[in-house]
Amino acid sequence: MPIIGGGVEPDCRAAITEIAAEHRVRRVIDGALTEPFDAYMRRESEPMIRQAASKG
Repeated sequence: MPIIGGGVEPDCRAAITEIAAEHRVRRVIDGALTEPFDAYMRRESEPMIRQAASKG
């Protein structure tokens, strides 16, 4: 899951976003990380990882 920080230039941001979309990678929008990063990742990533793991 790419996380695009606020310091990424617009051209690079657009390229990263386009590549992520092509590969069906979820995008995190600036400002979405309102709580500690580890809590955010547990809430957002763990369910997706478990789902992928259960598909074998």
